[in-house]
Amino acid sequence: MFCVACTLLVGCGEVADAFYPTVADARAKGAVSAGWIPEWIPFGASNLREVHDIDTNESALSFDIPPGSWRTPSHCRPAEGGQFVESKFSRPWLPSRIELTSKYSFFSCSGQLHPQMYQAFAVRADGAHVLQWTAFAR
Repeated sequence: MFCVACTLLVGCGEVADAFYPTVADARAKGAVSAGWIPEWIPFGASNLREVHDIDTNESALSFDIPPGSWRTPSHCRPAEGGQFVESKFSRPWLPSRIELTSKYSFFSCSGQLHPQMYQAFAVRADGAHVLQWTAFAR
């Protein structure tokens, strides 16, 4: 009985963290095909840090891009930070709420996920850093 309970507990809320120096590395490791890193990530993106919950499909991603290279995905629109829930994850590479609201522009993306989830991203004012996350809608 104890072994069964341990097995059940281990399978709940499994969270995985990953780092990829480049998009090519993320593709080679299967992170894009698995859906943890979106297909639309720019080719020149680097320093990709990602965390995801295997059970809920919630995730957060941070990456750098060359300034001026950002192109908003066609399925995403400008948004206000208060329109959606923040990422549930807390990691040293994710900015604080104050930094996020004062230094980033927000976008929401539709039609790409389960109906009860949304995808959002934020681009730093200098255009060189992007955050992307998926979460359950309010």
